[in-house]
Amino acid sequence: MPIFDYYEQMIDDLKKNASRLYGCRGIFIPAVVAPQSGLLGLIDPKVIHNISIGGMIANLYYDYYLFTGDIKFLKERALPFMKEVVLFYEEFLKIKADGLYDCNPSYTPDGLPANLSLENEIGIARNSTMDFAVLKEVLTDIIQGSKKANMNKEDIPKWEDMLTRVPAYIINNDGLIKEYLETRILDNHDSRSYGLFYPVFPGNELLKDNETFDAFYNTAKKRLYSGITKHNSMSYAVLANIFAKMGDASDVFECLDLILKTSVMQNLICASNDWRGMGIGDDDFWATYSPETNIVLTSAISESILGSTENKIILLPALKDDFKKGSIEGFQTRCGAEVGISWDKKKGIINVKIKSRRAITFDLVMPEGTKRYKGLVNEKYDPEMRIIKDISLASNKMINLEIKT
Repeated sequence: MPIFDYYEQMIDDLKKNASRLYGCRGIFIPAVVAPQSGLLGLIDPKVIHNISIGGMIANLYYDYYLFTGDIKFLKERALPFMKEVVLFYEEFLKIKADGLYDCNPSYTPDGLPANLSLENEIGIARNSTMDFAVLKEVLTDIIQGSKKANMNKEDIPKWEDMLTRVPAYIINNDGLIKEYLETRILDNHDSRSYGLFYPVFPGNELLKDNETFDAFYNTAKKRLYSGITKHNSMSYAVLANIFAKMGDASDVFECLDLILKTSVMQNLICASNDWRGMGIGDDDFWATYSPETNIVLTSAISESILGSTENKIILLPALKDDFKKGSIEGFQTRCGAEVGISWDKKKGIINVKIKSRRAITFDLVMPEGTKRYKGLVNEKYDPEMRIIKDISLASNKMINLEIKT
């Protein structure tokens, strides 16, 4: 794929970035690169101190492996790249007296702490939730990937130790997640920053059975409305994905509705900001186009219909009641299955086809309101959690379910 080809072709430049900027081995990917290279492309603190881009790209490598099951890609491309990313983290991060990592400097895009000067919106601080969330995911991925590929046996204990040094997320007295894991750095909810939600989206760390789920959900609700004068079309699209992953259909489509009202142009391409002057988010007389918003918007709709992790498929997690009838085919999942769904809410029937691309075992989360279903035998079903556990399929096999709601 071109995105992976690009970063691999620029690997020498990415190593120079790590060495020249931070005196570290491994690779550092700037948020802005110079043309025809992988070198730093902008002398800006917000670019230089955004250390998480490499981890995000590494996690994209592993996600590609999960969706495709391409073990050759994992061994020859994903793991070597991920290893260079982790090497940078290993040398950049410092260990505090309590044995946990200190990430300094640290930056969440658009995440200006409340007690920093608004006249100087640089926002470089220390120990951002986003940086540690990305680190946690890339360490988890490289450990799991290495075990699957039977590689890097001598490095796995070191990476597992690194994982224990990642500090836990902090919940404030108001029940919200801190954007920086420092008591002296105050949160600013009048912001369009969404980096702290990385464990929810685009990551997959936090699902409904996680103890910090409520805190992340309440923080997303707070950001949706407190930062309404700061948002742009992209931040609304990302929030829509976050609410989809959290199962909140109402707020998914609230975000999408705000994008349609403020940002969509006559050619259906999204503008960056509120070019119509609707009073929602930043205004932009020139209607600067933002096609990336269209991509993320589409993702939110997909996440509302079907979610997946390495061992779980989630059916219709955040589909609004207004979508009374519909169908999708050919959805790929991270656990190696292709899924088709059709639903008719008036009749209360959902039909699901799940076809394995390889031998797999997974849990299936049923839609809210499920009363009964047929199509499986001897399954382990938890009606309270709406989960059918440990479904096993041989390669290229299919199951058909009919669900009554």
